[in-house]
Amino acid sequence: MSELPVPQPLTIKTQWTYMLSNYAILQVFRLITEHLNDLRRSCHDDVLTLNIKLLEARNAISPHFQLPVSGLDPEDPHFAKRAQLDIFYNKLRCVLHRKYMVRGTEDSVRECVEAALALLHHQQLFHQYKAQHPKHIRWHTFSISNHDFILAATISCL
Repeated sequence: MSELPVPQPLTIKTQWTYMLSNYAILQVFRLITEHLNDLRRSCHDDVLTLNIKLLEARNAISPHFQLPVSGLDPEDPHFAKRAQLDIFYNKLRCVLHRKYMVRGTEDSVRECVEAALALLHHQQLFHQYKAQHPKHIRWHTFSISNHDFILAATISCL
């Protein structure tokens, strides 16, 4: 075989679908961290451009791992993966917009607050599910997840 097979679309679930979906968001994560660590002055237009790229990356997530309109269902077999992708997406929105939220830029305030509320909603869902099924869900209690929820709580208090 001298040629590679034709790549399958993300609508077909394979063993690599989750990793490819996560990779799309990780690419934007790299751009956001470069932007935040850049010592040159940045403008709000750069943030809006990165926000569009982040939204495109979220829309590129495989349908199997996108957050359903009805919300997360802890009984869903893809619950943890869907939650992780959505938490990561909303954390990036918070981190990207928080500088301009403090400055009172309207769209950044809206983006930051929406993302923070989404994160806090996930925390509430995990807490309720853990109370009902204490041995089923453990990954969300890790320190890094707790920091995401603390970030969201801090933003909601501003």
